[in-house]
Amino acid sequence: MEITQLSFHHYELTPKSAPNRLTSIQPRRGCLLKVQFAEFAQAGFADLFPWPELGDESLELQLQALREGTPFRQGAAAISWAYYEAQAKQKKNTLLSDASCPSHVTLLDRTTIPGGFTTAKLKITAEDIHRWIDLERFFAKFPQMLWRLDFNGLFTTIVSAQSFWDHVSPAAKERIEFLEDPFSEELMINPAALAVFNGTDVAVDRSPSPHALDLAQVWVIKPVYYSPEYLFSEAKNFTGKLVVTSNMDHPLGQVIALHATQKLQKIAGARLLPGGLLTQDLYLPHSERHWLKQQGDALWPTHSGLGWGFSSQLETLTWTET
Repeated sequence: MEITQLSFHHYELTPKSAPNRLTSIQPRRGCLLKVQFAEFAQAGFADLFPWPELGDESLELQLQALREGTPFRQGAAAISWAYYEAQAKQKKNTLLSDASCPSHVTLLDRTTIPGGFTTAKLKITAEDIHRWIDLERFFAKFPQMLWRLDFNGLFTTIVSAQSFWDHVSPAAKERIEFLEDPFSEELMINPAALAVFNGTDVAVDRSPSPHALDLAQVWVIKPVYYSPEYLFSEAKNFTGKLVVTSNMDHPLGQVIALHATQKLQKIAGARLLPGGLLTQDLYLPHSERHWLKQQGDALWPTHSGLGWGFSSQLETLTWTET
C-alpha cells in the first residue's frame, strides 16, 4: 500500500479513576490517524492510544516511527485499519451492522452495579488480595452476576498465586468467569503456574505469545493491536473462547472494536463471549463522547455511513500533516 498523506489529530482522555493498578489518574494522550492511500479516493481513519505502562512504545516514539515509515506494531496495525476503512468506502460499504453486541460493565464504584448487565469486570490490586473477604461480600450482594477479574500480571510467583487461590471460597470460584493475566508474562507460559487455577478459565491479553495462547482458555482481544486480516484469521483458528474489548481509547477505537465483535459473531459463534466495549464512561466527558451511545449492555454509534460512519465528524477535527 502506498501512503500519499498521513495526518494526525491529537487528543486527551482524563480517567475518572486509575484505569488499572499500573497507571495513574493523569490525562492520557492519544492520536487519530488520517491516511490517504494512492489507490483510494477517500482517506481511512484509525486510532493510536498507547499504554507505555503496559509495554507499548510512547506516543512520541510511535508517531516518529510512523513519520519515518517504520512503524511499531501498534502503529502498523492502525495503518492497516485505516486501509481497511478506505477500502470499504471505495466499495461503498458500511462496516457497522445492526447486530447487538453485549458487554460486561467495568466497575469503578464497588458499591452498586448498573442494571441490565450479567457480567462485571474488576481490576484487581494488591490491596484487593489482602482484603479479599471484602470483595466476596460485594459478590454476595449480586448473586446473579459473573465476574471477570483482571490482575495485569499481579502474581510474580506460583506460591503467591496459590496462597491467594486457597483463600477464595468455592462459592466465589463458581461465579468467576475467568481470571485475566493473573501472572507476569514469563509465568503465563508455565503450565504449572496456570494449573494453580485448575477448574477456572484463565484469559490472556496484551498481545500474548503463541505459547501463552495455547495454554489459555480465553483470548481477550484488543483489535487495534492487530491488522484486520491477522485478527480474523487467528480468532478463527483459536479453539478457546474470545472476548473483544476496546483499548480504553477514543470513540473511534471503540467503533473499531465494535466492528470486530460484529464480524466475530459470524466467525466464532458461541465461542464469542460478551465483550468489553463500554469504556467511554471511564473518562470525563469530552468533545467526541457523543459519537457513541449505550443501550442496556450494548454500544451503538450515533451516526451511520460508509466505513466507520464518522467521516464528516472526523474531517472537521484539526489535523496536522507530517
